[in-house]
Amino acid sequence: MRRYVGNSNDPEHRKWVGKDWDIMGTHQLCLLVQMGLREHHTLLDIGCGALRGGRFLMMYLQPEHYFGIEPEEWLVDAGIEFEVGNDFIDLKKPCIFLDGDANLSWFNVKFDYILAHSILFHANLDWIKKCFSEVKKVLKPNGVFLSNVKFSDRDDVGTEWNYPTDRRYQRETLEKLLGEAGLKMKVLDVIHPHGEGQKWIKVIHK
Repeated sequence: MRRYVGNSNDPEHRKWVGKDWDIMGTHQLCLLVQMGLREHHTLLDIGCGALRGGRFLMMYLQPEHYFGIEPEEWLVDAGIEFEVGNDFIDLKKPCIFLDGDANLSWFNVKFDYILAHSILFHANLDWIKKCFSEVKKVLKPNGVFLSNVKFSDRDDVGTEWNYPTDRRYQRETLEKLLGEAGLKMKVLDVIHPHGEGQKWIKVIHK
């Protein structure tokens, strides 16, 4: 297992996750609150990484109401050790599952909100299709799934994850996959701090 020992002057886990560490973390919380998130809700953070957004979400939510899923164990370790600390984890009692295959049903929980920040534009279409199917299973009837995406006039097909480079998909392709899963989306008029053609989508049950 890869183990990150930390570097306070140039933290590797922050570089890996992306720029504007604090801005992007607070942006996720503010958007979710704007969309109706309250402290008593349950939230699943897909690709929670080193807790860039998770540390703010955990602080806001009641204990045992934050759930995360992440394939890179070293990122989660770094987030706990260098961003929030073990005492904070003991206080908030999050549940974080190490997995890269979108097995959202593993938690055996129905979620009020699901977040996938900077995930769909790195994932391949097979993974996205499974993710949407899993979201359908675990999202409460009135729940909300939020994700940022990058649209294109053609699909960037492939079987591997693209990271840190992007994949872009046609809006119609994502709408079709969501429809097949029994979901529908709305493109929000919300400015993403990074710009770069990023759009937020709000997904609910049909």
